[in-house]
Amino acid sequence: MAELEVYHGADRVVERPACGAGAPYRDFGVGFYCTTQRELAEEWACEGLRGGFVSRYVLDTDALQILDLTAETIGPFHWLGLLAAHRRFLDAAPTASNGAAWFRANACPALDGWDAVLGWRGDSSQFSFAQAVFSDNAPMDRLYRALAQSGTQLVLRTPRALAALRFQSCAAADPFQISGRGRARDRAARAAFWPEAVRETAAGRAYDALYLTEAMGHLGEALDYAVHGCGLGLDAFLALWTASGQAARFAAGAPSELCRPGVEQVVRTLEHAGTDAAPPPALKGPRRTPEFWCGQTLAYYQWYTGCGFAGILRRLPASALLEQAAALETLEGPSLAAALEHLSRRNAPVTALQSLRRAAGLSQRELAARAGVSLRMIQQYEQRAKEINRASGTALRALSRALDCTMEDLLEPNGVGER
Repeated sequence: MAELEVYHGADRVVERPACGAGAPYRDFGVGFYCTTQRELAEEWACEGLRGGFVSRYVLDTDALQILDLTAETIGPFHWLGLLAAHRRFLDAAPTASNGAAWFRANACPALDGWDAVLGWRGDSSQFSFAQAVFSDNAPMDRLYRALAQSGTQLVLRTPRALAALRFQSCAAADPFQISGRGRARDRAARAAFWPEAVRETAAGRAYDALYLTEAMGHLGEALDYAVHGCGLGLDAFLALWTASGQAARFAAGAPSELCRPGVEQVVRTLEHAGTDAAPPPALKGPRRTPEFWCGQTLAYYQWYTGCGFAGILRRLPASALLEQAAALETLEGPSLAAALEHLSRRNAPVTALQSLRRAAGLSQRELAARAGVSLRMIQQYEQRAKEINRASGTALRALSRALDCTMEDLLEPNGVGER
């Protein structure tokens, strides 16, 4: 009997996987995804920097029909066909001959009769590489080099395949030990695919500039599809996206979020919100709508400043940013960031310090004299040039006594001025 040891990573232990479970837009369609590489399963378990579990199994392969894409020289060609058939993305290829539609029609193998499919993993960067090939922005030989860095996955598709799977044990996975390893793997694949790109990490940034253009495009695609494809309000969708946890992982530089196509981000957001209706098909053709610009701009501003999306959107809602599109769309880089910072400060809610000072009928100068602090300090805290949450205990105590309030009353709520 031929046996294969395989692993599955998730946020829970899976002793008996159900047949037909899982989202249909996974790389090879519906099925139970596992891998022969324990390290890869640990990365799956800790996606989004959450803790998870790795389940270990033994698979009896004697009676199974397994389509092994990695054993064929034409395997990557079929791998692209499967991704084109199952994954969701914006198909903006200039001609049908180099678009995903061509791969879907000509390269996707029929899976009827196959119990399992073994192929390269397609999450995070690997999908974006495929999309670059679809759009004729990169040659196929680059894809071969990148796939060698990515690891493989096995999807069990039929009841017979799941019946041949025997659970053995489980173990917790620590995200703090694993996240760096996953990013190193992703950088290696990205370096193989884009060798001409700059790979240094800018000081103070959550992720390499190497990911920035892609991250901007994916968030732009998400907002465009949410509004024009799904009929959602811009601010309403971003609130759901933030609540789903995707925004925080995106801001932290998780490749699985930065490289996730915008359409898939919308679909996952709607699933998290409990929406049962099937999302409409992805929009076709190049999209350069105001909403697309808004998404690109928010992604750049978040990367440039290091602020969390929750704080940014609280001070500068996307709908307010959209109103300034005509004035801002010619700006880029630090000039754009400076303009957005000005809008953000102008739209920020009044600080607790300013509100309490006005309620006490005091000017800034009068409060400074009464509290025994500098006028400049009060101005900086009220303008959020400095964060009052980081003020010394001595300064907070003096201000609270002068305003007859507690020190806690002076602090800003989480997210306002968040960095």
